[in-house]
Amino acid sequence: MWRLYGPAAFYDRTPDPDERGGLAGRPEHTEVEQRMNRALPDRPTDTTDVIPPG
Repeated sequence: MWRLYGPAAFYDRTPDPDERGGLAGRPEHTEVEQRMNRALPDRPTDTTDVIPPG
């Protein structure tokens, strides 16, 4: 999950369906987090989950 006003949350829901063990910030997941951080800020605009200005 990418949050505008909070830290990102990253889970592997296969072994952790209740999302109790966050993976964000762990060195072994750095590459995945970086890819997500580049892709996710544009997602609300790309999916029209925001109200356009004007």
